[in-house]
Amino acid sequence: ALQSTLPQLFSDRGVAKFCAISLHDWPNFQVRGLMLDAGRRFVPASVIRSQILDGMALTRMNMLQLHLNDFCRFSVDLPGFPELRPN
Repeated sequence: ALQSTLPQLFSDRGVAKFCAISLHDWPNFQVRGLMLDAGRRFVPASVIRSQILDGMALTRMNMLQLHLNDFCRFSVDLPGFPELRPN
């Protein structure tokens, strides 16, 4: 946690001043997450890996909830379930 907390304390110019402090850092909530609605708007797996997961790590989120289906649509093609494909 300290490795991700220290860069957040630096300004844009890379300058930070520290006093003698004792830092106790822990989250207020056990689960901190993001819900991605891929059922309404397709998001490629490469974007999820390169942008969304990196952003979640930067903000110390620990759960990703993927909403894969919508009322009339299922955005993942599963060869074993042809009835889920759009007509």
